[in-house]
Amino acid sequence: MDIAVSPFAGLLPETCETAGLLLASSACAADPQLRDSPALRTTLSLCLHAQVPMLLVWGEQSRCIYNDACIALLGERHPAAFGQPLAELADSAGGNHTTADARAALMLSAWSCSPVLQAGKPLGMLYVAGTPAPAAGPPRREAAPSAVAPALDQSPAFMAVLRGPSYIIESANQRFHELVGQRPLIGRPLLEAMPEIADQGYLELLDEVRRSGRPFIGESMSAYLQRTPGNAPDQTFVDFLYQPMRERDGRIDAILVHGFDVSQQRSMASRDSFLLMLEDALQNVSDPRQIIDTSVRLLGEHLQVNRCAFGLAAADGRTMHVISDHVQDMPSLQGDFPLEVAQGLRDALLENRPWFTTDAMAPGAPDYVAQQYRRSGLRASLAIPLHKHGRLVAAIGVHQRAPRRWLSTEIELVRLVAARCWESMQRAKAQQQLAANEARLRRLADTLPQIIFIADPEGEPHYFNQRWYEYTGLDPADHQTTAWHQAYTADGLQLSAQAWVLAIEVERAYEMECELQRHDGQRRWHLARALPVRGDDGSISEWIGTYTDIHDRRAFEQQLRESEVRFRALCETVPAMIWMADAQGDCVYWNPRWYHFTGQAEDQAMDQAGGM
Repeated sequence: MDIAVSPFAGLLPETCETAGLLLASSACAADPQLRDSPALRTTLSLCLHAQVPMLLVWGEQSRCIYNDACIALLGERHPAAFGQPLAELADSAGGNHTTADARAALMLSAWSCSPVLQAGKPLGMLYVAGTPAPAAGPPRREAAPSAVAPALDQSPAFMAVLRGPSYIIESANQRFHELVGQRPLIGRPLLEAMPEIADQGYLELLDEVRRSGRPFIGESMSAYLQRTPGNAPDQTFVDFLYQPMRERDGRIDAILVHGFDVSQQRSMASRDSFLLMLEDALQNVSDPRQIIDTSVRLLGEHLQVNRCAFGLAAADGRTMHVISDHVQDMPSLQGDFPLEVAQGLRDALLENRPWFTTDAMAPGAPDYVAQQYRRSGLRASLAIPLHKHGRLVAAIGVHQRAPRRWLSTEIELVRLVAARCWESMQRAKAQQQLAANEARLRRLADTLPQIIFIADPEGEPHYFNQRWYEYTGLDPADHQTTAWHQAYTADGLQLSAQAWVLAIEVERAYEMECELQRHDGQRRWHLARALPVRGDDGSISEWIGTYTDIHDRRAFEQQLRESEVRFRALCETVPAMIWMADAQGDCVYWNPRWYHFTGQAEDQAMDQAGGM
């Protein structure tokens, strides 16, 4: 039975009342625009995950979807108002079912409003409730935690509130901490807390949202975040919303950051796409060297590095024999490569650890011992080992002339390609060995004086040795089954068909004598035998058979029989008694003259033959 999968699977919060209403509403869940538009789907997910009141309006009828934070504002009009046109929802704000506070809160003119665009075309509007003005009293401290922090921590999306022109992190939920790494955030300016985001464009986007008052929706945008001090920054992809938060006087003093980390989906898609391309490129390649050359070239182009090299480990563990590299504006490394060329490189590879440097010229970077590497302009390096059965067997190195922060996803991809190269190379070697073995067997079969054939489990031939073509004179390009039928006589073909039917039925070998037509038209008798070959599961995988020429033997046997007939005819007409005995002296033959003379029957004569 087919199982229907919701088009919103994976987008909605697991425990959410309005998410359940969405799935139950045919007007909403079946709406093709809401279901198929990536921009509307992303905005819908942001809306339902948010802890602040949000409304999404879309379509010609301006239908409205609200989140759980709006339920208290709607009062008794919930859930009937869900999915209804915006005009009906606005009317409900003035009805008798809502309190004065709710009616004030539902005045959408006071809410922030931003269009939902796709390819520059507006598809809907997103309304976000404004923040209340602070109560009279002591001035608010910018570093004070927000009162909504406990609610933010319950959201599956990352959320933070950035206040003031320096974007002081007023509150951040647990998901936001997981996104950027466990570091001090609250009360610190954004750039001070996360210095790695400088020059990545996010501060400029915040400035534009603060200046224009228009929200910004980003889809699958890249950010480099240093989650662990001292480690290489990780490339992260996020879907997010920068939503300006207005005070009662219309001033924008804070920005809500709300979104989802989509790095895993993006990384897996990019990795799978590259590996699929690599698999396609290697599909019809059987030469091990060509496999390595293709893999190294594609990996180097994908990572956009100046050099990518693949080497096999020497037995002493001190040298890599580089058999292939792809270079752009750097010298080739093919040949023996000493692992002591860089500080810590050999130890890392032998211990199955990646080795990298982001900038060879930076203070504290691993030292390059060899002068040629200092002079080559190499700045960033990454080496990934491959171990089999606890031993270093190969490695891939990628090098760049400019500093580079190696990402964890890139390190993992290089590791996968190294393993794929090794497996493809071993498979190609096995295929070459298999092909060589098959060629030797074919040469052996072609030198035998017998005709040899191989048939499938149903008895259809797919291989004949050279002797078959020499005998029959048939073209090797002809269909095997057709050629088989042409070589038989009519009677032989009938006998062969009967023998095959019985052999396949009982799954046993067969043997028969039949005539085959030679290339000169002569018909010669052959002894045909076929034996079944069984696979690991016991079923017949193929049949191997032979045709042995027995024509001369049959002719000799026929001549012998004819000679014996002539000899008997001669003995039985001679007017003398003739007898024959075997090597032990036992009589085995009396001619009729004996029986006439003695009056004995044949059995009586044989009984007394021993006394002759």
